[in-house]
Amino acid sequence: LMTIGINSRSVYAEDFEKPFLRESAEFYQRESQTFLAENSAAVYIRKVEQRLKEESDRARHYLDASTEEPILKVVEEELISRHMKTVVEMENSGVVHMLKHSHVDDLQCMYGLLQRVSGGHQTMISAVSRHLREQGRALVTGEEGSEAGKNAITFVQSLL
Repeated sequence: LMTIGINSRSVYAEDFEKPFLRESAEFYQRESQTFLAENSAAVYIRKVEQRLKEESDRARHYLDASTEEPILKVVEEELISRHMKTVVEMENSGVVHMLKHSHVDDLQCMYGLLQRVSGGHQTMISAVSRHLREQGRALVTGEEGSEAGKNAITFVQSLL
């Protein structure tokens, strides 16, 4: 298609790239719903990471080089941007769960994916900040075990 356009991308862009990107967006919209319904946040972010790599490889090997950036933007929009709040706040597997259970690799993966989209880091920061405030409030009001509130050293260690 690139050679048909002779010194131009017009045929490729109009007849292939636009429909390809549109169909890809629809595919990833459907797939993201299935991924979210069937998986934890950790599994979801690994699948997104895998999809980004697959699309990048596919674009470099089979498509015009100029298509790589737009297809990655489609994947980022459909799999990350549209669902970042849902994934970050997933009960029993989101950021708070990852923090509580020291899943550093999952947190690192999520951080890397969220940096690819606008507002991604802020979504993660908000969830972490909210969790830390709740933990601090629970310690101060004595909800998080009575021993910490009675002993000053234990109280300070709990806060840290």
